[in-house]
Amino acid sequence: MRPDARIVARFPNGQSPFGRFHQYGDVTHKSILSIPIMDQLARETGLEIERADNSFPGRSGGPLKRALQTLRGWLRSLLIGVIAMLFATGTRNLDANVTVVLRASERTEPT
Repeated sequence: MRPDARIVARFPNGQSPFGRFHQYGDVTHKSILSIPIMDQLARETGLEIERADNSFPGRSGGPLKRALQTLRGWLRSLLIGVIAMLFATGTRNLDANVTVVLRASERTEPT
């Protein structure tokens, strides 16, 4: 992998109760993944996580639809904050899907 290359992965969030619908609703999803699991896999393969977060919500449609999507996003963030606080999850990455950007580790020798 070139030093400036990146791998982008989006998958059902194994840390979130909201990711279960996507995880178990698709026969091709054989392993449960989460940000900590991806970090462990990355370190074992000479990669590191550059960024890991809830997947970016898309915005489309007219002004009213976009405003409702924004409101829904704010409400989801509020709800996730409450859930994280109540259950002491230590993470706010509780969306149904997670996006991870991986790069070659600086500790890895180029091949």
